[in-house]
Amino acid sequence: MARETEPAQAPAADPAPSAPQAAPQPAAPAANTAPTAAHTLVGILELGDRSAALFEIDGVARRIYVGESIGASGWTLAEIKNQEAVIRKGGDVRSVFVGQKF
Repeated sequence: MARETEPAQAPAADPAPSAPQAAPQPAAPAANTAPTAAHTLVGILELGDRSAALFEIDGVARRIYVGESIGASGWTLAEIKNQEAVIRKGGDVRSVFVGQKF
């Protein structure tokens, strides 16, 4: 009797190794749209009605009079008293002394 032979089956090839999946990277923190440069109070000029403060803005000392905005920071020089500058932004009020940054 003739023996029926089944065709030899080739061994199943291992599927091609897939490229390793990169772990998802955490999202970078959103960039703050406000300028990040700190302003530094470098001097006070107590001159009565003409009082002013010297602020370093972008590396340049600028004279800011009471009532004026301090660069593009959104802060306004509200008052000069007792060798301190009182600054205001909205409802927030701060006292800044020579050498301090805000």
